[in-house]
Amino acid sequence: MKSSNYFNWGKKFLLFAFAVLIIINFFKQISTSNKQHQLAFKYTDTSCWVGAGIYEIPDNIHGDSIRYGRDLIAHTAKYFGPKGSVKPITNGMNCQNCHLDAGTKPWGNNYGAVAANYPLFRDRSGSIESIEKRINDCLERSLNGSPIDEAGLEMKAMVAYIKWLGKDVPINTKPKGTGI
Repeated sequence: MKSSNYFNWGKKFLLFAFAVLIIINFFKQISTSNKQHQLAFKYTDTSCWVGAGIYEIPDNIHGDSIRYGRDLIAHTAKYFGPKGSVKPITNGMNCQNCHLDAGTKPWGNNYGAVAANYPLFRDRSGSIESIEKRINDCLERSLNGSPIDEAGLEMKAMVAYIKWLGKDVPINTKPKGTGI
């Protein structure tokens, strides 16, 4: 009888210890995520791509467009979701649901190599696609929505942000850390 009580006590202790570890890890991730936005991208052949930090965005009209593009990617639903302030055309997901940390996280389906590799031939469409076409493809397929105007303010801002993230990546290269 006593050994089964010790076994139950041991199970409860392990469960409690596991829960504490999960909580600690959660707070570490929040802290790490905030620090990642302060990093700047420096590409070398042996380094892993890291997205540029929001504090590196220039303080001018081009920077305003980049910041708006980042906000559109981070908070897509706010602008294009069912109650979107720009146009209600998507299912309410955000671009960063797939492109982690607004497309800046290494190995997180980031935008690091986009500017260096687009326009790009895509088998799905059987044609050469621009960044704008690729964004609209995501809006239509992944977000179950409608395309936005390729010459519109929001599209220009999203493209400015994506190009800014990859500004230091050499043409036709994919640095380590891009993709999934």
